[in-house]
Amino acid sequence: MMDLNSFVWVSKGTIGLGGAVFSASATLYGFVAPTGKFEAGGNHNVGSGYWTSVLSSGQTIYLNVNKATALSAFEMYEFHGTQQGTMIHPGQTVNLDYSLTQAFPLQGNLRLQLGLVGYGQWQTTDKHGPTGSRRSRQGHTIRSTV
Repeated sequence: MMDLNSFVWVSKGTIGLGGAVFSASATLYGFVAPTGKFEAGGNHNVGSGYWTSVLSSGQTIYLNVNKATALSAFEMYEFHGTQQGTMIHPGQTVNLDYSLTQAFPLQGNLRLQLGLVGYGQWQTTDKHGPTGSRRSRQGHTIRSTV
């Protein structure tokens, strides 16, 4: 993703969870350019054939003073353009990535981090094109990570 006119805001402060620290960042605007080969009806496309504008934000809350336990989230809303050569306008989507991790000290500055990660993606508007409109995309998963 390439950012255009991005603004990053970082805030750290103590909140009332036994010294937990909250950190947040926000990219007000970004975009995904239609790079890569794209041919309408092609079987070997690498690109999407359309521009996407993006609004995003991320947050992390450290649940203890040593920052070993972290709860994080990243949200992104995608505004898709019309696909070149097909006149199809994909529906807008919202994405949510999240994690709960625990870091364990090993030797020196080396740490092992274990946790649960997941994401959700929802199509929020209908896909429009020459053949009509429909709402189709959803996805969810939760996995463990090392």
